[in-house]
Amino acid sequence: MLNLGTTMGQSCTTGIDEPDTYRIDRSQGGPGFYIYQESTMIVGVTDQRLLHEGLQPGSILTHVNGEEVSNVTDYQNLANPANGPRFLITVKSPQESNTYLINRHSDNPRFVVGTDLIVSDVQDRTNRGFLNRKVQRINGVELNGDFAKFRDMTVNSRKYFITLSDRKPIPTQILCNAISMFNEDLNAKLTSEVETRCENLIRWQEIVSNIRTETHPEREATGAEEIVSVD
Repeated sequence: MLNLGTTMGQSCTTGIDEPDTYRIDRSQGGPGFYIYQESTMIVGVTDQRLLHEGLQPGSILTHVNGEEVSNVTDYQNLANPANGPRFLITVKSPQESNTYLINRHSDNPRFVVGTDLIVSDVQDRTNRGFLNRKVQRINGVELNGDFAKFRDMTVNSRKYFITLSDRKPIPTQILCNAISMFNEDLNAKLTSEVETRCENLIRWQEIVSNIRTETHPEREATGAEEIVSVD
């Protein structure tokens, strides 16, 4: 990672009108955040004032003094100390870009990514929002569908940021296959597994029965994901 030090400035909550914009002042140190060495993602914030004002790790740095930033070189040129210790940064928040922190406590990442980079299963119910989304970036680095790159960037990493696409509808055939596969060797499954699957199927049935009046298609996709994801 690229160490960019500590800051003493102000942000959008202290007089700046632009959203997600922060004032940086390096007169008493560095800017107070770290960006990843291959992208403009802020992967760490060291200044408590910036944290209090809302700057979050996982944000993408998009502009310096209103000028667009596309890579680390752009940032270094625009935020060059020779230009003065003070400057403004604008970021895209993790919520805007569907970016999440993965903090692995063991070798098990607790979710499954296929070679198509689609999240096909999760072990932690709090991560069900990952299901049926495509991994687009790791630490802000664009994967462009490269599974090998995803594997190389995450296999030995205990902590990293993952950026996902919006949810995609699940094809009917995939859903049917998931149900058929679950029903194989049913006697060998735990009662809790069967009960959970039953609950998910009931929720799916309720969604399907309301298709004609449902005005939120994403809810239907979410229901399908729940069925497919159960172990």
